[in-house]
Amino acid sequence: MKKSFIALLCFSLFILSYGMLDVSGASNKTNLKLNNGATYYGEVKNGRPHGKGTMNWPGDKSYSGDWISGKRSGQGKYIAYIIEDGQKTYIKYNGNWKDDKYNGQGEYVKINSYSSSSEDDGMNDVFSYVAKGKLTNNILKVGYELNSSRLATKFEYKDNENNITLTTYSDDKIKKILAKNYTPYIPYIEVMKKQSDGLMKGYSYYLGMEEDRQELSEGYYNKNRDLYTGTMYKNTEDYDGYVLSNYKNGKVQSSKVVNGDIYAIGNKKVKKQMKEIEAYFNGFKSVYDISIQEKKSFKQKQVANVSSNKTVSSGENKFKDYNGTWVINDLSYEFGDEPSGVISIVDISLESETNGTASVGFIRVRDGYIDKGAGVESKFKVDANRMASFDFDDDTYGHYGTVKIQFRDSGLVVECQSYDPEFVDEDGEIVRLTGGNWSLWEGEEEFPWSTKGVEVYDPES
Repeated sequence: MKKSFIALLCFSLFILSYGMLDVSGASNKTNLKLNNGATYYGEVKNGRPHGKGTMNWPGDKSYSGDWISGKRSGQGKYIAYIIEDGQKTYIKYNGNWKDDKYNGQGEYVKINSYSSSSEDDGMNDVFSYVAKGKLTNNILKVGYELNSSRLATKFEYKDNENNITLTTYSDDKIKKILAKNYTPYIPYIEVMKKQSDGLMKGYSYYLGMEEDRQELSEGYYNKNRDLYTGTMYKNTEDYDGYVLSNYKNGKVQSSKVVNGDIYAIGNKKVKKQMKEIEAYFNGFKSVYDISIQEKKSFKQKQVANVSSNKTVSSGENKFKDYNGTWVINDLSYEFGDEPSGVISIVDISLESETNGTASVGFIRVRDGYIDKGAGVESKFKVDANRMASFDFDDDTYGHYGTVKIQFRDSGLVVECQSYDPEFVDEDGEIVRLTGGNWSLWEGEEEFPWSTKGVEVYDPES
């Protein structure tokens, strides 16, 4: 079982293609139907989308724009609405494409809502992400980002040299800050500029509530944003004064307790530095306005009849369509020049409509290198509701549990429940692990059709 999954971690995938040579000119608009249930209307060349056209996938997903030899390339818009198990997801990208990936100038929006409350029609917990600028292979390289929830909003600007982060609370405070009124509480600001030696120069100010953690630092930082050489102010445990420390080469050289108000010092520093980054406020306001507008549109969207929340019914997607490898490369360059994150992988091999084999697992990547991985493999049976499940006794870390796979019109939904015999609560009962324990991922993971056939990130590529 382990050898099989090791092979899965090392495999290389083929990009889905239409399998014909590109030898003739584009035709007039034509209708096409793909094996995965998608339909296309537009210009074609040798039986593949080529030119202008629109593709619609099962589950309320569509792309309209330019195509080259069967791949989204040029200018185009992708929109997807997904609703499953109380979670609603909206994805929108409008901009430049190359080889089915976001490449060039564009705007990307992703909104998740959770029905954890009956208030506001279950839409009270809304998380939004907006990226605007230059993207390379789906990753924002130059431009503005926003991460927002009902608890806080984080703005970020990045380019090849600079990284600026600002976090605050509530729409009212955001509007005042972007209007250059710095009276409201600003809990976090960080400004970094890359240096020729690989370090970053700048400052990082974190201000909790007055009787909370306060941490201010200025100087040079390593790629993990840890202070390398410079000065740090940090409140004492009893909040009576603060500790002033000097760092050199990542180590504390001197430290002393100062009788002073670190909160007042921090607010003074924040207000001064805010004026230095005002040039980025128009960009921050742009992604903020996009987030507000898209959340309104998402809330107004009538998703009750979206087909993606249904299991596959007879005649929609044949079981053979699910055969293959499904991959989610959840990687980012937030902490350096090399990607870090988690890759989720599911490999399906169906022998019939009721029997098959699945390999399920993850790879953790840190700074471009494979750090950890866990996986299981087993045969399974599919029931009348298109649900399969199997138990495992070792995920390569000694954990046991259950994997459930739902074959839906929108793709796969895989749920992992993991347990560790040595991980018990205060009553001695074995408790369910979370993703932080680096077993299989915790809870459900959706694998839409767009993740089928995606290449696994290769740290050596």
